[in-house]
Amino acid sequence: MRKGMLLFGFFGIFCCCSNVQGRSFDVQSPDGKLKVVVDLKEKIYYSVISQNDTILKDQYFGKFLPKN
Repeated sequence: MRKGMLLFGFFGIFCCCSNVQGRSFDVQSPDGKLKVVVDLKEKIYYSVISQNDTILKDQYFGKFLPKN
């Protein structure tokens, strides 16, 4: 689980450093049962979907990012 969160954190930092506002990215587990959707709007939001059930929806990713 820690490895997944670390990967997700690096993905979020990458998205902040590049100019990709207004885009959406999906990442799925190998068996397709778990999906993370990252929406890059004015802030970074993510949703977690497990077997077509939304576990978390439009969660603000900023609480994981360092403050300037």
